[in-house]
Amino acid sequence: SSPAFCVICSSPLTSRPLAPILRKNPSFLTESRRPVATILIIEDDPGVRRVLIHTLERAGHDVRAVDNGRDGLRAVVEHAPAIVVTDIVMPDSDGLEVIRILRTDHPGVGIIAISGGGMICRTTYLELAHLLGAHVTLQKPVLPSDLVFAVSELLNATPAGSGCGLADSEAQR
Repeated sequence: SSPAFCVICSSPLTSRPLAPILRKNPSFLTESRRPVATILIIEDDPGVRRVLIHTLERAGHDVRAVDNGRDGLRAVVEHAPAIVVTDIVMPDSDGLEVIRILRTDHPGVGIIAISGGGMICRTTYLELAHLLGAHVTLQKPVLPSDLVFAVSELLNATPAGSGCGLADSEAQR
């Protein structure tokens, strides 16, 4: 069975190497490894948001995006995404609050938390996100290959056609 939890950071010292995967399967980053999933991005920085959208659309996903946590929570209800990629430091309901509400109200949604820091050390935000229930944490700047890999791993860790379905595996933590 697949692990219920994984943490990936973009730091060169902790990233999972993709070179072996790409040597075996050069189209890994662009092919759709599962049926297209709906993914919601919650990111207040327009430049970062554009890169995340482009990366996930190129990987074959249906991507929705908003610029704050409050609109993100509304979009979860409206679009029922399999995965939410959320920044941590944002106006109008930060990413930590988004994660807390998602884990309570939408436990089957996969959560990827991203952070570039803020007023405290960026790893502290990511550790808090992990403690609140984020399935994956990525440090900014997020490498497109790390994001695609994390999304793929979350989707592959679930029963086919059941959204992200991670709620069942949480009991195994």
